[in-house]
Amino acid sequence: MSNIYPIAKRKLMEGTLNLTTTSALKIALCKTGFTYDGTLTDVTAFLGGALLVGTPVTLTTPTVSNTGGGTPNAVFDADDPTFTAVAALGGGDVIVGALIYQDANKWPVIFIDTGTGLPITPNGGNITLNFSATSSRIFAL
Repeated sequence: MSNIYPIAKRKLMEGTLNLTTTSALKIALCKTGFTYDGTLTDVTAFLGGALLVGTPVTLTTPTVSNTGGGTPNAVFDADDPTFTAVAALGGGDVIVGALIYQDANKWPVIFIDTGTGLPITPNGGNITLNFSATSSRIFAL
């Protein structure tokens, strides 16, 4: 399930969060124990913490477009991110999803915990997250 954080919805409506221009969006891998919390308004406490894996990656080529077709939707997409040399996790932990956040203000945007290949068991190699090529892309409004 993909969960858009209420703070992101509010910031989009206020015009203070622009998914393509105002600030870099980053994506972080989340391991066992990380769950969506709709009251979260700042991800600073999680950065470098025990529930994230590796180093967050900047999303490249973020776009907002119209899917066209019968019912137009606004969709958000970006290039598929690659996390390099993601170390193996101990204790049966796996990567359960990914958290996209706005880097400057640390606003969480969306937590993605479903998709092809999830959960992921890292083994020290690179991990590329392949965003949906369907009409919803990363998410649609």
